[in-house]
Amino acid sequence: MSNSGPSASEVAAEVRKSHLLNRLRIENPSLYIKHQSLYQRQRIIVGSFAVILILIGIIISIVSENFLPLITFTVIASVINFVVEKGSAANEILNEFETDLINREINSQDQIKDIKSMSEENFRSRGVKVIAHPNSTVFVNSKVVNSFNNIEKSSPDLANAVATLIGFVEDKNNPKAVEVLEDLISEINGEKKSSKIQASWEYLVKILPDIAKLSSAAATISKLF
Repeated sequence: MSNSGPSASEVAAEVRKSHLLNRLRIENPSLYIKHQSLYQRQRIIVGSFAVILILIGIIISIVSENFLPLITFTVIASVINFVVEKGSAANEILNEFETDLINREINSQDQIKDIKSMSEENFRSRGVKVIAHPNSTVFVNSKVVNSFNNIEKSSPDLANAVATLIGFVEDKNNPKAVEVLEDLISEINGEKKSSKIQASWEYLVKILPDIAKLSSAAATISKLF
């Protein structure tokens, strides 16, 4: 049994158009009104032309006693309607608006990435300063400083992650988190037992959940277990 209903692509196109029109109506009412005016004018002109073509097809079919002219003119009317709608000023407004939405989404994602990156860079810089000059509100003992120096020699990436964590914890000024972080750093510099590193990291995340949002540092530490 043939399905005379709209295809999946046609349904998707209508959903897309409906979504764009709703966004346009909310975000730019004047442009929405302009679109609707152009679209209605287009429908009247194309619709009138289609009626004329179909009437011509009917007349020719009656005279010739052949349905082929009617079918031909109906197809021509449909093709003209499709072409005009795709290239119309109303459709161009929607296309430009959709492009603007896509660009805004891309820019928004880039800004989020930049913010996250900058935040992590700030914490890393702060942590390095704490290591170099342990005079902040968070106590960093010589053992941690020596551990950091050893880690930096063996793995700069891991040292950057540790510095980021130190900067973050220093910012939060949480004594318990400082204690757990010191244990984590000592273990990373020492036997590097994955189970202990994982336990310290998970405990640190439990104390300061937002530390897991430091994606680069978190990923580097996670590789150790």
